[in-house]
Amino acid sequence: MSSVPPISDPDVASLVAQVAASTNAEQSAITLLNQLTTMLAAAVAAATSLSPTDRAALEAAIAQITSNTAALAAAVVTNTPAPVSTAGAAAVKAAIARS
Repeated sequence: MSSVPPISDPDVASLVAQVAASTNAEQSAITLLNQLTTMLAAAVAAATSLSPTDRAALEAAIAQITSNTAALAAAVVTNTPAPVSTAGAAAVKAAIARS
């Protein structure tokens, strides 16, 4: 994660901290889902008593979890703003003050 320089406005600093916390939680969810998918795939591969129908259903579930995880990861990247510089924070504050 990128380092954010000190921000003088407490509201901007709070917003940046909230974005960082949200991003950390989302990254943790992505890691958890990836690990779950790996474990589930290994269990299905090792299972010898699954019917073809059950095996297909579990493989479909694994594919869906993988797809959902990729969508979540893409959303995190797309919706995570670049760190706000001190100059950027000042510009945002000035624009808000003018409105």
